[in-house]
Amino acid sequence: MIDPVERLKRVMILGLSQSILFLDINKPFNPILGETYQSYIGGCPFYAEQISHHPPITSYLYLGRGYKIQATLEATVNIHLNSADGINVGWSHVIFDDGQEVCFHTPPA
Repeated sequence: MIDPVERLKRVMILGLSQSILFLDINKPFNPILGETYQSYIGGCPFYAEQISHHPPITSYLYLGRGYKIQATLEATVNIHLNSADGINVGWSHVIFDDGQEVCFHTPPA
């Protein structure tokens, strides 16, 4: 079993990396065409789908060893006079096999 402090550190790293990765979207999936993404990350399955085009909403599921991560996130951008910031609105859930669940909002970037 992972120490609770180590578990919290790993969830925080997930939140920060998720914020950075979602800002680097090259081409969104087209939900009308039913485009999805399936892959393996570290030998574990990952599934993603853009469930809405406007507004852009993405759902994903990662089935890790001893936990799963699921989220449905809507990308929003706030434009100011000389800057912009973005955030993925929605909850991310990390559900551990022992029943503990950690939920968080992605920080703005």
